[in-house]
Amino acid sequence: MKEQDLIHTLLTKNPYFNVSGVTSSEANYICERIKEKLKPIQDEINGLETHTSSLDGEALDGFKKVENIDKKLKLIGELYAISAFLRTAIKEKENRLNIINDKIRKVRQQEDELLERIDMVELEKIRRVDMDDFLLTLPLADVIAYKTAEAKASHIGKFIHNFDDIRHKLTKQERISFKEVGEQVFKIHHTPLYELDELQQTQNYLLAEHRDYENTVNFYKAKFRDFENGAKVRYEEELNKLQNERNAILNERVKAKTESLTAVKAEIASFKIIIPNEFKEMIDELLKKV
Repeated sequence: MKEQDLIHTLLTKNPYFNVSGVTSSEANYICERIKEKLKPIQDEINGLETHTSSLDGEALDGFKKVENIDKKLKLIGELYAISAFLRTAIKEKENRLNIINDKIRKVRQQEDELLERIDMVELEKIRRVDMDDFLLTLPLADVIAYKTAEAKASHIGKFIHNFDDIRHKLTKQERISFKEVGEQVFKIHHTPLYELDELQQTQNYLLAEHRDYENTVNFYKAKFRDFENGAKVRYEEELNKLQNERNAILNERVKAKTESLTAVKAEIASFKIIIPNEFKEMIDELLKKV
């Protein structure tokens, strides 16, 4: 059932309620008075005997004729009807108040579910930055300097890494080898293209170059880490801002909804239980005898 329809149903006074009548406490009191009135009548009906006995004129029991059985049964039925009507009305009112109380307890949860969530996927983009994002914030000269240093450091590094293999080939290769082709044997001369000292000098030069390029790359990577940390700070700030804004809206909605439901609860609580005309005389009589 839609909430608007539910509230309308809860505020419907028919058939038990109106602005005048008795409160739930008064109705409970009337029901207790009915129980008191019913007990002796029911005891009399339930203990009905058809004979009384005596011996030589002496009564052997205290049985008496129950007068007006039909009227007493009618009265019992009427009293039960009043009690059933009042207790049903009391229960109906309590049920309605319980429904409202339950809705009030669940207001924050339900309003939270209805309120649009923070887009965490979009928010993550603030924090999840990479080097390309950082480069977009730099002047062209810095971008070129970083890309150049990165590329040269990478390729020089690969050569330096393979230098031991080159030196091994240079020093271990025999100057003369023989190759047999059919019945002929050919003498092959292996002439070094590089001197070991020459290669060592090249390696030393490249090592120095590599260090310079690596220093440049590390400089920009350090700047990127600062940029990355700044992104994390901005993420936390934006998240806190969005959470605070959302909580403020949620609190306003919860407050308004709670006030609305509390007003409904107060109206239901003010309902009086109708005393039907058929029961009025008997209820007045019960109350007079208090």
